[in-house]
Amino acid sequence: MHNLALLKNNLDLLLAHTDAVLAHSPYYHSRIFCFRQEGSADFVPSFPLGPYLEFWREVPLNNAAKLYLTYELLRFIRMQDLGIRDLFEEAPKTWLEELLEETGFMDRDPMPGISRSQLADILRRYMRQFKDVEQLPVGAPLWLVVQELQQSQVPGTRKSNYYGMLRSELRDATQDLTGIPALYCVPEPSAGIGHAAYESGEEPQQAPVTFRVEPQHNGTIQLVVELAVSVKHLYYPPRSKYKGAAAALNDKLIGCLKAMEPLLEKAGFTKLKSYTSVSGKGLEGLFTHEITDPEAQLGPSGLADFALLLRQLYEIIAANELSGRGK
Repeated sequence: MHNLALLKNNLDLLLAHTDAVLAHSPYYHSRIFCFRQEGSADFVPSFPLGPYLEFWREVPLNNAAKLYLTYELLRFIRMQDLGIRDLFEEAPKTWLEELLEETGFMDRDPMPGISRSQLADILRRYMRQFKDVEQLPVGAPLWLVVQELQQSQVPGTRKSNYYGMLRSELRDATQDLTGIPALYCVPEPSAGIGHAAYESGEEPQQAPVTFRVEPQHNGTIQLVVELAVSVKHLYYPPRSKYKGAAAALNDKLIGCLKAMEPLLEKAGFTKLKSYTSVSGKGLEGLFTHEITDPEAQLGPSGLADFALLLRQLYEIIAANELSGRGK
């Protein structure tokens, strides 16, 4: 999956509107991507449009050269596309061979004193700093950026405005509508503490229901709801005098999950994982929903429906006596 054809067909338009892209956050953070499963620490699966155009403003090459290096960066190029006529001499030139000829790289270096491999490495190192999409603002999809630039839309009428508002508006509105703090949460990477000894009355570190907005490398924007219903505060040691307490707790966790999943499914969410345990972790779940219409999501009805969903999830947890102290 990629949007490189859209980039190729509209590169002149995007370069001509570099200043407009740099001035509008949803354009600046729109992503160019080529989504593949394989990768490494140096792999750059996507990067924002704004820095990409800034780079080429400082490194003026022809469009074929820019595209070739972009394809190389995203690993869209397969070396067998350049070597097919080693096996079949009469085979016609591939699209990649034709593109490479247009770049001029076969006759000269891209810039004085800088070879093609050196420039490719400079581009790769520059774009690597924009790998973590979760830490960057939400950008509009490239097709929408192209459409709005073609139509010369003025700032106030752009649908792309809503992409830039997704995180802040959802965070503020849901807290106001539910009265529940810390609903929006990006979890910290696990420290990997191993087998911890649970103590009675231990407080959960994360709220039982949280959500976040996550741009994906494949260009989609996902609304993620995470369940982290810890039962550390209800933990019963194995030799507890409360016979059957663990089984009763497990029934509550399973019943809680069975009540919540239909609500999330009805709201358009897809389950990625769910898990229950009486060892302290309790109930864990991850559900995602692709945001295809940010304007509707941020409208009064969209915000009210989502806030109601979050409130219902909290009420189910409370009804099963799994909220924890002060939650």
